Amino acid sequence: MFIYFSCDTKISYNRNNSIFCKFVFVPKYSNFSINIQNQKFEKFKALHYTSTPLLLPNVWDVLGASLLEEIGYPAIATSSSAIALTHGYHDGEQIPFEEHLKQVARIAKSVARPVSVDIENGYATTDEELQENISKFIDAGIVGINYEDSDKHTNQLINIEEQSRRIKLIKNTATQMGVSLFVNARIDTYVHGNYTDSDLQLNETLKRAKAYKEAGADCLFPIIIKDYGHISTLVKEAD
Repeated sequence: MFIYFSCDTKISYNRNNSIFCKFVFVPKYSNFSINIQNQKFEKFKALHYTSTPLLLPNVWDVLGASLLEEIGYPAIATSSSAIALTHGYHDGEQIPFEEHLKQVARIAKSVARPVSVDIENGYATTDEELQENISKFIDAGIVGINYEDSDKHTNQLINIEEQSRRIKLIKNTATQMGVSLFVNARIDTYVHGNYTDSDLQLNETLKRAKAYKEAGADCLFPIIIKDYGHISTLVKEAD
């Protein structure tokens, strides 16, 4: 069973499934440590280059993150939809940015593991907003982001050149702060777009994969791709 406390706690289980609580003090976050940020980035990136797949269960609160850390997961990821829904909002950047930021900051402060956050399309309509939001995520201790290439207002795919430019902007923003930020570029070609032929869909996915990689993306995420042939081709040609 799970027990929720009003204070910040970590719930642990011993080998006999007995429950004990380890109370942890979570200090108010002020300045991030460049060294710690970069160390976490390197650890998180290295997890993508092992002989076993990286499993990243998504959480939406401190308790979930603490439990995953306690049972041995090497990294923590968040779900934008889960965070929005648990705060009374629909997915799709409906939750106010500052409210989302506060929640992921709490999560990052509560664990020693690297934390990667689903930021949808950045909660930004201008370059200035995107830079500011990325800076705030980094200040909060976030070492990785999941960044989508579809517009939340139109539900249409963003132009490849424009999305590539934004990825470069994100990476440059992190560099200017003296840290590295892991960018997982989500490709929404299997969610949006009117394709009369599956080959056209795959070709568009490949174009985006190569462009985002060239722009500096550390990882690619063609969400809900299911065709084994498409997956195989993408892995071979986008590597």
